Amino acid sequence: AQQMLQDSGIQPEALDYTQFDGSITLGGSDGDGAFFIESHNSVAADTISTDEVRATGALRLGLTGAGTTFGMWEVSDPLLTHPEFTNGAATVRVIDRDGPNSAGTNPISDRWHATHVAGTMVARGANALATGMSPQATLNAYDVLNQFTDITGAFSNVDTTDDIPVSNHSYGRVAGWWTTYLHTNGVTYPVWSGNAAISTVEDYRFGFYDPNARQLDQITYLQETYLPVWSAGNDRLQANAVTAGTFYVGYVGEVGAVPPVFINGPYPAPDGVPAGFDSMTSYGVAKNVLTVAAANDVVGGWTSAAGVTFANFSSAGPTDDGRIKPDITANGVGVFSADDPTTSPFNTTQNYFAYNGTSQASPNVTGSINLLLQYHHQLYQTAILPWASTVKAWIIHTADEIGAAAGPDYRGGWGLMNTMRAASFIRANKEALGSPLIQQAQATTGVTNTRTVTAIGGQPIKVTVVWTDPAGVVGAAALDNTTQRLTNDLDVRVTGPGAVVTFPYTLDPANPANAATTGDNASDNVEQVVVAAPTAGATYTITVAPSVGENLVDETGAAATQPYSILISGIKVEHATASIPILLTPTGATTYDLNWAPLPGVSYDFETSTDLSTWTTLQSNQTFSLTPAFTGVTRNPTEPKRFWRYTTNP
Repeated sequence: AQQMLQDSGIQPEALDYTQFDGSITLGGSDGDGAFFIESHNSVAADTISTDEVRATGALRLGLTGAGTTFGMWEVSDPLLTHPEFTNGAATVRVIDRDGPNSAGTNPISDRWHATHVAGTMVARGANALATGMSPQATLNAYDVLNQFTDITGAFSNVDTTDDIPVSNHSYGRVAGWWTTYLHTNGVTYPVWSGNAAISTVEDYRFGFYDPNARQLDQITYLQETYLPVWSAGNDRLQANAVTAGTFYVGYVGEVGAVPPVFINGPYPAPDGVPAGFDSMTSYGVAKNVLTVAAANDVVGGWTSAAGVTFANFSSAGPTDDGRIKPDITANGVGVFSADDPTTSPFNTTQNYFAYNGTSQASPNVTGSINLLLQYHHQLYQTAILPWASTVKAWIIHTADEIGAAAGPDYRGGWGLMNTMRAASFIRANKEALGSPLIQQAQATTGVTNTRTVTAIGGQPIKVTVVWTDPAGVVGAAALDNTTQRLTNDLDVRVTGPGAVVTFPYTLDPANPANAATTGDNASDNVEQVVVAAPTAGATYTITVAPSVGENLVDETGAAATQPYSILISGIKVEHATASIPILLTPTGATTYDLNWAPLPGVSYDFETSTDLSTWTTLQSNQTFSLTPAFTGVTRNPTEPKRFWRYTTNP
């Protein structure tokens, strides 16, 4: 590289990181040496139906996050004095749990990013347009300097104020095309952070299961109720920032372990080979985190898969071993939230701003998950948290379809999050006491777990199984190492009439743009089986078992059971043992909305009365899916009172 510089007439110099144009901070060190992380340039809008679980939303649940606490890690602390982070009085709801650090490790220049991310989750709505997903929740804020120590300490049970069930992480490791470098000769050069000794075409870190991913999997395996939510990144098709010339700044070795040098082109390809796929790095590649992609606005909410378009910048899978990442999608374009004008490079006058990026798609999801946890607590009245695999399954199972074909894909994962449908599913499970739709179970080596169900008909049978897998092995640095990182491989099958077996969805990492097919999935710790057109009243057998010859182990490699969560829809369930409450909401002087959570597969009659003695049937043999039931009713203004009820049919 030095000879190239001399041959070109460019004098070599010590490259100074203060000359790099971009928001960066030292992320730590791993087996590759020191590394840097960047803020994933922000923001998302609320198109995942979280508004429907608020007091004025369709479900009338009134969820605000009040009384809950969750976490965030960022490259900087947020602006704790922002008016959105109080309760409207003196109480501050965003708490700096690890204290300020020096400017070198917790750069104040990034405070705008942390402020915006925090606002997306917990802004109280001082500006109604900037209301966060959990506007009355408390947020524990940490910076990334000691992130793994902090995360582990949050579950030490020494200080319970640190305990959190979900946390947001809107940052990632720098990879591929990054920023620019201003040389003393006045020329600006593009900067590529790949290791040219491994490949000069693409950065091997894309899709690579690195020590950060492994450590996250270790932590989450040991803390079964903790779910980190990670932004997928904004690297897709990111190219060099300079179009003229052939020289670029790069590394012949690992970033941080060797000094950057000038390299004579040709320039490496835009990030994501091929066609923008394989453009995710590090943390988001971990098996047990929930990784979030970004989509554009869906005005009026989801109506069809065709109505959802991906943000062009949103990083895509697959991982090098073919796993489905990202996991879920939320809106990450043009989100208006709290900002810090004293540090923002884009906004110098306002306390609010709109940004684009998976950085806001992620907190959009995190803050909404916090509401689902609040609702779960309200329904079950227990301090025992659901497993992280159960929470992850809530999100994946109830997601709206996106993409050109049914099933998951490597750009948007399992679909667009739907908070309302997830809440409805949790409620339906609470009422279906005799035959739950959500179960937490254990897989055992050599044992097949079996459940027989009856199809409702007219809707698919969907089975989603998620497990928190022991950490995988980190391989040597190499381009597209396809060695499987899955430790415990579970197989899910649904067998119907005529012994017809339906297999889970799979994707082909060699052809990442192809539609999902079905078959044996030996890569993912998420498996989903969909029987598209089951026969009404027919029985189907669901089996969950270790793959043939699979010996299940724990994080030490010792023989162990494997906990898993299973969600099932499209099946008949037994009646609840108690009455299902109906919420009556006035919509006018004599008009009302009835809102309730019917059991899927149960037939109901809708009746009315003025005296609780004589009942008139208004509707008969009504059945419902997971979508909540809303019925508009009217009372005659001359009537002193009127009653309505639903009754179940045998």
